[in-house]
Amino acid sequence: MADRSRRLGLRFRDPAPKEALESFRFRGFEIAFDEREVRPEHHALVFTVAGAMDLDLLCDFRAAIDRALAEGRTLRRFQRELAPLLRKKGWWGKKERKDPVTGKTVRVRLGSYRRLRTIYRANLRAALAAGEWARARRAEKTRPYLLYEPGPGRKRCDRHRAWAGTLLPVAHPWWDDHFPPNGGDCRCRVRQVGEAETRRRGGVTEPPPRREVEWKNERTGEVRRLDRGLDPAWATNPGKYRERLLTGLHHGAADTADRELARAAHRSLIRSPLLDDFHRQVADYGRRHPEEAKAERVEIRDRTFRERLGDFWIALLGDRERRALPDPTGAGRPTRLVRLSPDTALKQSARHPDLGAADYRLLPELIEHGEMAVNEDGTHLAFLRRFDGHWYYAVVKQTRHDELFLKTFHKVKDRDLARATRRSSAASGVNAR
Repeated sequence: MADRSRRLGLRFRDPAPKEALESFRFRGFEIAFDEREVRPEHHALVFTVAGAMDLDLLCDFRAAIDRALAEGRTLRRFQRELAPLLRKKGWWGKKERKDPVTGKTVRVRLGSYRRLRTIYRANLRAALAAGEWARARRAEKTRPYLLYEPGPGRKRCDRHRAWAGTLLPVAHPWWDDHFPPNGGDCRCRVRQVGEAETRRRGGVTEPPPRREVEWKNERTGEVRRLDRGLDPAWATNPGKYRERLLTGLHHGAADTADRELARAAHRSLIRSPLLDDFHRQVADYGRRHPEEAKAERVEIRDRTFRERLGDFWIALLGDRERRALPDPTGAGRPTRLVRLSPDTALKQSARHPDLGAADYRLLPELIEHGEMAVNEDGTHLAFLRRFDGHWYYAVVKQTRHDELFLKTFHKVKDRDLARATRRSSAASGVNAR
């Protein structure tokens, strides 16, 4: 991780890790006249370039940065490709522009080679940080700690020197705002370590004492308290904030969001460690309470556990599936969010213990591309598809409140295919392939 951080954090001559590219592509667009209009944590969700007030222009920036990430393009190539396009569109040099907040006409710096360098480095470093966090979470079980280290070379961040050697669990809240980079020119990094090295180092450390200072955003009037040494624009952990957002997505957010953004959010969620955590917690609960897991009607009695865990956003219906559903609320737009409730997950873990998180990651493709059947009253959708030599069968149920829940999901043996299709009450609509 450290070597890759060094290469990507300073030189960017290799393709970015898939987690970094996925994090960048997850973000939507936001138009802003001034960079201070966008809260630092929102950079995990949106892509913006201050002063780029045209969506087509933002798309040009985003496409160029995407190519730089995907192909490992250098800064010089990024500048050489984008500068002529920006000049052609009139977004270069100093120009007079009307400030939409104050209504005054001001002279602002638009495009320049220095500005492109800042945009290039900021976006790639933010994407890398989010990717590093995703990998840290994925490896947390075997290497549960992060070690804060200064960057390579002679030019180091003196203002962050006191944090070097800080060794804390991945889940510690100190990483909420101290996960590097912590400034536009910050070269600090983290290294993930296991129990053995942690013991050799004398165990975990205490988080460095905070020396908070007050910072006021002159553009918005917002006042924040930051640990001294943190750049206000970088005092966040984009990967962790994105993870929290995905955990908190709810019915309305999924249904009203842009379709492609919702799909990107779901792809990110289903691939994240959050699904592994959900699956593991339900399985652990089942082992502690086998009588609940094996009951005829499975229901988690520990309401605190159930509410804390919540429903998991397990799949997203496409247009084909939504058209097959009735409109119980009369809103004219059936929901597309498919939930996996803790109760159903507990039932699944007891009756289909062979299914792991990797199997549940197949559900979006099963629903989007599988053979589909609808029962007589139109409230149950059945899906069937073959993956790597195994047949998978899933049923999604719609409630009268226009909520969708995964009712069952399991593998089907070849000899049981006929019975599985009959259970959908529309066997003629399900053809094995």
